[in-house]
Amino acid sequence: MELLAGMRSPFWQFEIQPELNDAQDRIIFSYGDEHCAVTILETRESNESGTKYEGTAFGQPQQVIEQLKQIPEQFLGDLELMMNRDVYEAMDDELRAKFGTHWGHEWEFFFATEPIPSVKGDDAVRVIKSGTEEYLHEREAILAVLKKANPISEAVQNVDKLDWFVIPADGGAQDSKLACVMGAHENDGKMHFAGLATDQDYRGRGLASAVMVATVNYWLEQGKVIHFGMWGWNHQARKLYLRLGLTRGARLIIGGPRPFKDYSSLAV
Repeated sequence: MELLAGMRSPFWQFEIQPELNDAQDRIIFSYGDEHCAVTILETRESNESGTKYEGTAFGQPQQVIEQLKQIPEQFLGDLELMMNRDVYEAMDDELRAKFGTHWGHEWEFFFATEPIPSVKGDDAVRVIKSGTEEYLHEREAILAVLKKANPISEAVQNVDKLDWFVIPADGGAQDSKLACVMGAHENDGKMHFAGLATDQDYRGRGLASAVMVATVNYWLEQGKVIHFGMWGWNHQARKLYLRLGLTRGARLIIGGPRPFKDYSSLAV
């Protein structure tokens, strides 16, 4: 279990700080130390939830709660706030209601800083760099696997921004159908993964394990740190990541003024 350490935690350093570096003009509340970190931003115009503000609160529960109490009331009615579950569970009912009449979209953070053991088939995984001729040739095949096997992934919209790691159905030939794919992009020297997807017709063959291991170890050899998230209801993915030896860090939950979409019904 990840040691909660506010701004020094892997979660904050890998997942939150790079975004904050590009959003200085939108920050309206910020506090951070080795115990907790809290930020509130004005949302971008394209904000899907319709709220005016978005934030993250992470760290030791009592320290985070003390900072939450400092946030001006004027923001609370239109704020969507993500926090680690330890904080949520330590809040009293009154404070919890202030920060979210609705709670959901539970999420988990994973990362890797050291290579993970090889598995059968990981040597058959191909790397397809974004923007290359090979990518343009395989783009529709990658999208087809994503839309069939992981349609709610952010990778569907960001497919052209990612490098792709793929494995064909027969584990070798380049002209055979793609069976499993995963994307990655670099942010501030760290690699973020998105869109691990295995065509349902080829599940149970260890292809997702092969792609994940190959992708993690490829980027670690390049001197990068790996991080990614998953929906809390994706129990099969969690089992896979833990079995492969990836490190589970933060468990998170989001509160807001509006109901959350139940994406779990789209799990395939």
